Amino acid sequence: MQTWSGVRLGLLAHGYRLIHYHQFNCDEHGTFRAGIEAEECKAYRCPVCQRKCRTVFLAAGYTRRETPLLEQIVKPFSHRWKMEFRTKEHEVYYPVPYSLRF
Repeated sequence: MQTWSGVRLGLLAHGYRLIHYHQFNCDEHGTFRAGIEAEECKAYRCPVCQRKCRTVFLAAGYTRRETPLLEQIVKPFSHRWKMEFRTKEHEVYYPVPYSLRF
């Protein structure tokens, strides 16, 4: 049986790159998952508005595909939803999914 370090070196020798998958939420454009080559990433820019968003580390893996790998997993809240759930101070309240709580 091969060790993980041996498998890792074999993947790197065959042209694979180590990437880290992160999830981030933009208040205006929804929730995204990104595969990036940076090891530690505390914030990532929204691909639509370029606003910095906090990230959550999900997993590490190997790929040959071009990075960053971006996927929108949750669409943004509708304007009607935002208007219905305004707080008394007229600020929009966005519930944070359980997986994104720190």
